[in-house]
Amino acid sequence: MTIFITLISITLFIILFALIWNRLTDLEFNQKILTCLASLIICFAFTYFIFSISSNGINFTNVNQKQVIIKTFVAIFAPINGIIFIPYLAKTRNDSQLGNIDKEKAKKRMVIILIVLVIGTIIEINYFKNIQLGIIDYIQ
Repeated sequence: MTIFITLISITLFIILFALIWNRLTDLEFNQKILTCLASLIICFAFTYFIFSISSNGINFTNVNQKQVIIKTFVAIFAPINGIIFIPYLAKTRNDSQLGNIDKEKAKKRMVIILIVLVIGTIIEINYFKNIQLGIIDYIQ
């Protein structure tokens, strides 16, 4: 099962990397690489942060189980979160730098992304909390 989850996670990260790469059409190679890597790190850190918030007040009887759950959820949901948000951000950044859209339109896009991100974060925190409580109930 671990191999299956790892393969799914790697596949999702590759898809995310490709989506970001394709949205950054006119950046230099080095800038594309740095932007892609930074985006992947941000997705991972953001998802870990969300999971940490959702696990506040939840007591696992076995610390090893908690670590497995954290690794599994972050490995799967980090690229999913990234696939939802990062390509759109990268496209907006690219269009803004190229002058395809004006700064005002870029700001409007960023505000919309931020609103959707906040709503998504709230939903995901509750989802993670419910999943963790369900796992604890199932284990006991």
